Amino acid sequence: MKGNVKTTALPLVFGLVGAAAFLSYFFVKDSGSNLAFGLSLLLPPAACTGGLIAAFATRQHKTVLWRSGLALCVVMLGLYALLIALLIVAVAAIAEL
Repeated sequence: MKGNVKTTALPLVFGLVGAAAFLSYFFVKDSGSNLAFGLSLLLPPAACTGGLIAAFATRQHKTVLWRSGLALCVVMLGLYALLIALLIVAVAAIAEL
């Protein structure tokens, strides 16, 4: 087995944290808690960016865990960027009314 399991699974852990925080947004958006709402908005891109950094730092240990973590981080960052772009377009459309 190439690499240490702890280092090869690091991008996957960051990706799972980002995905869980992204999904938690839909549960806490109506709760009225500003701290939980802020964390659910800021944690996904921070965790996925950390996952990408960890993936590039441990790129010599390419295993299935490493590749799945890299893919999850890239997909979550793309989804988050799509959500932000959609919100910007919606605000611009409402401002035109």
